[in-house]
Amino acid sequence: MKKLLLFVLFLIPLVFTAEAQTRRIKFILEAWETTDHSQTRKCRELVDDFFEHAITPGQKQSYYREIILLKQYVQNHPDPRLKVRLMIYEFHIRLDSSFRRDFFDEAINLAYPLKDDQLNAELYLLRGSHPLSPDTRLFYNLKGIEMQKKIGIRYFPYGYVPYYEVSRCLYDLGDYRKAIDYGRQFMAIYHAAGSLLLPDHYVFQCDILGASFKNLNRFDSARAYYKRILQMPRPKMTNLDSTLWSGIAKGNIGQTYTREGKYTLALPLLTNHLQAASQLNDRLNIVMAQNAFADYYLRQGQYGRALSAASQAYDTASRYTLLPQLMDAAQYISLIHRRRNNISEAFYYNDLYHSYKDALREQNKKGAFSVIQAQLAFDKLQHSLAISQSVALQQRQKQQLILTSISLLLVIMGLLYNRKRIKDRAKLEKIAADYQNAQAEIDQARERIRFFTRLIVEKNNLIQSLETQNKWQIPPAELQNQLLSNAIITETEWEKFREEFTKAFPYFFLRMHQNAPNITPAMERLAALIFLGLNNYQIANTLGISKDSVTRGKHRLRSLLCLAHETTLEEYLFDL
Repeated sequence: MKKLLLFVLFLIPLVFTAEAQTRRIKFILEAWETTDHSQTRKCRELVDDFFEHAITPGQKQSYYREIILLKQYVQNHPDPRLKVRLMIYEFHIRLDSSFRRDFFDEAINLAYPLKDDQLNAELYLLRGSHPLSPDTRLFYNLKGIEMQKKIGIRYFPYGYVPYYEVSRCLYDLGDYRKAIDYGRQFMAIYHAAGSLLLPDHYVFQCDILGASFKNLNRFDSARAYYKRILQMPRPKMTNLDSTLWSGIAKGNIGQTYTREGKYTLALPLLTNHLQAASQLNDRLNIVMAQNAFADYYLRQGQYGRALSAASQAYDTASRYTLLPQLMDAAQYISLIHRRRNNISEAFYYNDLYHSYKDALREQNKKGAFSVIQAQLAFDKLQHSLAISQSVALQQRQKQQLILTSISLLLVIMGLLYNRKRIKDRAKLEKIAADYQNAQAEIDQARERIRFFTRLIVEKNNLIQSLETQNKWQIPPAELQNQLLSNAIITETEWEKFREEFTKAFPYFFLRMHQNAPNITPAMERLAALIFLGLNNYQIANTLGISKDSVTRGKHRLRSLLCLAHETTLEEYLFDL
């Protein structure tokens, strides 16, 4: 009993966990199926939930198992929108080097037929932030910004991020004025974003703006942005080392004072930068701080200290291939040797300076050229997608036309069939009506024939009665007159009789003529009366002839019909 209780207690949390996971999957799918302007916010909230709760490896594995279930659902329920949303979600929470370069090209291909500009804007911005695609960063972020403006930036929770990406790319290309322009737009959107703030990006943007103004010799503006970094509350700098960034900000402010000749203000700030970088072993900032000291001492004519600082910067930059800092260090060393009249060393380092400068310029050219290449690749992709969609549309139209034609043909065939069916039914009804009418006429004709036959029988009875009366009281001349006055069949009566007989028995005379083409009207009369079942006496009285004449007529009719000896005339006529 205890084991059973323990087993049940073990199953209870599993059941609740599975139920909670099912609800979570349903919640995610509902967010992914959204098509209105709230879609980006809903889907981004899922990603923010991951970064807020997936801290430990175990918690992250829970989300990764969730992705497996979502993949199974999308596989079993194919839908382009769900597939694209799954790819975006997976990219966000599994951001690593495992994603291939064409990952988002595939997503863009899937999303294009949906004609959803907001979804496409998300894909372009993620494509621009791909860690393996720095050459396309500028173009796709610019494209994303363009679509954000078209849709409404308020519908994009972190809509300020692409402005920083563009500002940084332009700074790396040496276009400081445009870098400042996009940086200022970042600041305006960032401060209007409410609670959806990324402090790291704010610090990076202040650094880009400060450095751009410094390179344009606008030192007051440069110091203003670096002071913003110093004024930020330290707890907000969650993913950045506050000591290092405080040193970076102070070091850059110190450089502006150096260029203005305010060396007393510059020295402690430059020293703080070098100390902070050395403390954290940040080689890039160590080299930048050493170059700043080389400039600081060179401007004051302290060539020994300047050469020491520049040489240290050169060695470190050369060891770690820090090209911009290597160029600055070579320039400082060349200037120092020139001031000391060490011409050969001055020329040597000046050549190095120009070679590094040319290499850096080539990098910038490649960066600018990559934007053109990205534009061409994008146009090619759009053209390919447009052609694919056009082909698909033509195929759908062709299929629709075929289906419409088939449907129309079926309708026409149905109408024709229905029309024929109605005609056939009308014909059948007419045939049935004609048959009923004909049958009615036949029945009526047969009834009249039966009446006529009874009349003949009654007349024969009358004749017999007259003959009986004659034995006792009627003279022979008077009897002859009575018989003539009661003639059974005259020519007129025969024609009427023949007409009614033909209606009652349509094939009798026809078959008689087929079997005996030379049959005479007298034989026809005889055959008809035999068929009606009259005896010789009745036939004789009906035709006004003797019984012997009837017997002879039957004999001639048998001969004409070529009847076998065993076949009686009555049987033959009844079978017609």
